[in-house]
Amino acid sequence: MKKLWKDPSSAFCLSFLLLITLLALLAPLLTPYRYDQIAADPLLGASWSHLFGTDEIGRDIFTRIVYAGQVSLLVGLCSTLIALLFGVVLGLVSGYYGGALDALISRFLDGLLAFPSIILALAVMAVLGPNIYNAMLAIGLVSVPIFARITRGSVLTMKSREFVEASRSMGAGDGRIMFGVILPNSLSPLLVQFSLTFASAVLIEAGLSFLGLGVQPPTPSWGSMLNAAKSYLTISPLYSIVAGAAVFLTVLCLNLLGDSLRDHLDPRMNKRR
Repeated sequence: MKKLWKDPSSAFCLSFLLLITLLALLAPLLTPYRYDQIAADPLLGASWSHLFGTDEIGRDIFTRIVYAGQVSLLVGLCSTLIALLFGVVLGLVSGYYGGALDALISRFLDGLLAFPSIILALAVMAVLGPNIYNAMLAIGLVSVPIFARITRGSVLTMKSREFVEASRSMGAGDGRIMFGVILPNSLSPLLVQFSLTFASAVLIEAGLSFLGLGVQPPTPSWGSMLNAAKSYLTISPLYSIVAGAAVFLTVLCLNLLGDSLRDHLDPRMNKRR
């Protein structure tokens, strides 16, 4: 963390993400209106009472942007945790046991990777129906193969190493070796991928909401706000700019943070410095 704070770009990303998180957590205390409250006339410009103006039916855009941050961050975090959990388990089992089980799991993961992420998420949402919980499941499912492959690669590299053989000779079972010995030594690439997948999950959630398959009205989402704002680009350009900037900056900061984590956690990069 000290290294990240010393890097200007990483410090900016951490500060912005911390700000977005605090705004989302403290939304009821920081916003003057409810997210579904009609507070003024439609499509008003920015003012002291409405920092970003009002939307097409008179709701405060600042309030909805802040509450939409709750949705995007919650969906992004939960879906990434789902992908991490299932991906790590599949990767550990596949790499450790090998053989037919490894081949079966690998073909399953290859099948998931054959579909573009947004297309697979759309298919899952079309089957399960549009709501926030199904969005988490759909986005988490499309990201499982990434974590599984990273974990499997780490297992294949480490399972014949001396410290693993030492644990086995001391009587450790397969579960203890996988989760207590190999997994802790694989956390660095998983941590980097967690940040990158979080960014991808926020982007996919925005895309699903833009298409009407994510969070349903009146609950705000950055994607659904962009969908509504596109019809008023000439009348109220700030409406779409603010919603788009929220998605853009959040995804950009998560990606830059992931790159910084990779640089600081990779011993080869540290040697070059």
